[in-house]
Amino acid sequence: MGSFTIGFENKFEVTAPSNWHREEGPANHLTLGKSTEEMIIIRRDDVRLFGRMNLIDYMDLLRENAGKLRHASRMALSSVEPFNTQKYAGKIMTYTFFLDGRAAETTLIAFKTEMFFYIMMLQAPVDCSHETLSEFFDIVNSFKIIDEKTEQRKTDIKNMKFRMEYDIHREICISVPENWVSNIDSYFTETDYLIFVSSDDRNQAVGICKTEYPEMVYGSEYVATEICGMKALQHEGEGRPQSVLLKFLNTVVESDGIFYLISCWTPPAFYDEYAELFRFVTSSFSLCRGGGATSQLH
Repeated sequence: MGSFTIGFENKFEVTAPSNWHREEGPANHLTLGKSTEEMIIIRRDDVRLFGRMNLIDYMDLLRENAGKLRHASRMALSSVEPFNTQKYAGKIMTYTFFLDGRAAETTLIAFKTEMFFYIMMLQAPVDCSHETLSEFFDIVNSFKIIDEKTEQRKTDIKNMKFRMEYDIHREICISVPENWVSNIDSYFTETDYLIFVSSDDRNQAVGICKTEYPEMVYGSEYVATEICGMKALQHEGEGRPQSVLLKFLNTVVESDGIFYLISCWTPPAFYDEYAELFRFVTSSFSLCRGGGATSQLH
């Protein structure tokens, strides 16, 4: 059986047996498949996304989010142990879960450099062959970093292309970057978002939902403004949903006694880079139906 070396956007590379093949997946993942139930996912995450989170906390967060995404149940976690390749020192954990009544298992290996977390995950049935496990560890041991330079982010809205994003009933809309992705059906929408759009790596996001009369905004740091002719209140702040520190631009807009919360967020380290974009996107919010001028926001 032969093998092949595959690089990922000049960031890292691995060597895999020829019975594995590259599959379509998220843009920030290198995804390898052997069968419909055996898959390896490799990616890196900028450490700035996670504040001062250590490697074990980061691995725990991945496991928690994976369980929510798959709606998995009865998750069982092994202990986190040291794991060293020929080039890198990291940690390994294995967790099992039940999905649609079937037992599945993820083996997760991760390590941290000054700039990135790197993860390599094998997703397979709990009774997968020793051959598959051996091939996974061979791939892990072949892992090599090519370049750790971070990309120069371009947030000049004058040179960006935008598209309109609508809710399912086409009652509201907002202008978002053309290459952002709608995630309205993903686990992020457990809080009744009407629109949820994010960058492909989900490090920047915009969500819109209906909200109750926002009594809590009075006497706070909300600033009065206007969005598409409707009175609005706007606030910048930080929060920690799902253990990740984020910075938000939150805007409450009212039309005929209906309140909409427009929330834009990114990790604090990136906020200054995206603040202008968030304000532009927020200001594009509009109603696709007629709305009156009556307002309770002052």
